[in-house]
Amino acid sequence: MKFAKKLAALLIAAALVFSLAACTQQAIVETEEEVKTTEAPKEETTKATETETEKADDGNAETDAPEPANDSDVDLSETVNLVVYMVGEEPEDVDTVEAAINEKLLEKFNTTIEFQFSTWTDYKNKYNNMLTTHGADLAYTAMWMDYQTLADVGAFMELDDLMPKYAPELYEACGEGALNSCRVNGKLYCFPNLWPEYVNQGIGWRHDLAVKYNIPDPIDSMENVEGYFQGLIDNGYEGDILYNLGSGASVGTYATSASALLRYNHPGKDALSYGFMYDMDNPRQLVDYWHSDEFVEDMKLMKKWADAGWWSRSFLSAENDTEALVHEKTTAVIDGTNANKWVSWCNGAKSAGFDDWEIGWWEYANMDNNAYPAHPTQNATVIVNGCKYPERALMVVNYIMMDKEMNDLVQCGIEGVHYTLDENGFYHAIENSGYGYEACDTWNWRNGDFKLQQETDVQLQKSFDHSAELGSHTLYPNVNITQGFNESYIEYEAERTAVANVCDQYLNPLFGGLVDDVDAAVAEFLEKVDAAGLQVCADAYKAQWEAYCDEFGYTASR
Repeated sequence: MKFAKKLAALLIAAALVFSLAACTQQAIVETEEEVKTTEAPKEETTKATETETEKADDGNAETDAPEPANDSDVDLSETVNLVVYMVGEEPEDVDTVEAAINEKLLEKFNTTIEFQFSTWTDYKNKYNNMLTTHGADLAYTAMWMDYQTLADVGAFMELDDLMPKYAPELYEACGEGALNSCRVNGKLYCFPNLWPEYVNQGIGWRHDLAVKYNIPDPIDSMENVEGYFQGLIDNGYEGDILYNLGSGASVGTYATSASALLRYNHPGKDALSYGFMYDMDNPRQLVDYWHSDEFVEDMKLMKKWADAGWWSRSFLSAENDTEALVHEKTTAVIDGTNANKWVSWCNGAKSAGFDDWEIGWWEYANMDNNAYPAHPTQNATVIVNGCKYPERALMVVNYIMMDKEMNDLVQCGIEGVHYTLDENGFYHAIENSGYGYEACDTWNWRNGDFKLQQETDVQLQKSFDHSAELGSHTLYPNVNITQGFNESYIEYEAERTAVANVCDQYLNPLFGGLVDDVDAAVAEFLEKVDAAGLQVCADAYKAQWEAYCDEFGYTASR
């Protein structure tokens, strides 16, 4: 009851702010398209994990793990049903797969599971309501689902004593470094999947158009970017050039999806919140972008592109379309992208009959080596606080994630009913089977050793290998610094909401090139955002960021 009141109070106060995470619309994109993937490069991800261990192991880890339990140590006499809550849509034939899963679980643990799904409509509010009502036992979590904030207010059960005892194989497989990166205030509340992946941003574009019009591909430099998009217009291309989207109310440094092109002007930097950036070679030192001359010049560039007709001037009211490229609404996808989605676009174009298309992929890290695997909390599992059978919950997940036959069943369904394997062992979905690849969105239960491979995964593996090589040259090789940080804004909630509202009203139009006088519009934005309480937010954010860097040892520079 104490937790419910605490969480309910937080959710009421943060009803708007939970929707304020930078590029909220992209969160759906970044999850719906992660399903066509392959095994990450083990050598490089092992190095990354070792580095994370060195940074994260700061006295937080439990040194004396409990002895693993045998099935006989747990009373299994009562049949128990566990509700598993996933973020996404319910597959058509989930009941068939669920029955097959439960046949095995009943025999082994006298337990069944029941999948429940949020759908993608209003998914965060539904998820938070599930937590306040204790409507599930196990649930998906991720940084974009506010894992750390929710763990901080008691939404999830502590796992330090439970996991090594009731999921010992999984505990060992996760590794100390990854588990330490999942800690909040020194305590373990979630565990990651077993498939580190590289989801670094980049640009996917119609390379066949570059060939057709003899224009440069939009890679390597801003000159080539302009040469491609402006070249399409100058050559009379009649389709839409860029599908731009506003970010909604947000405190992010950038606004609108088209602003991702500004990465070409900021190599080696990651954008955070409140106009802050940091240099990968000096992560503890924050840079104030909004109050810089560079910001003004960038906004003039955005206006230049908007005036040239690169995107619709009504973009702020546009609805998100995760398949905009295949739907011919854009010639390139530049934000919320990664190699997984590139593979998806290639498959989508082929399915749509665009056999003459050639879709290129180039990650921004090619400019600065700023590549790293997804943070361990990218796709993770929690036990919801209030779960009556946490021991059995962990035993079930340990079985699902550490047994290949069971993992294949959960992720892909029944062989011969939902999919087939060809002579090379590649997965092929059976048309209209009602249960596709990772149909239940169980990205948190992936195991790279078991994952059924698709033919397109060969392309993806090459991209992952390339990302790992790039990331090995950074100051903190293959370490995801940005996504390991979680802002605690409860004490300045009102100011944060006010800043977000100002950004929605004044910053989005700037990044969309909709203003007449850039200098005047920038001055007005800064006046309004300062009056809204930017300094209060920025001071608190900076202090938290510095403390985070100090805790994990991100204090070196070069």
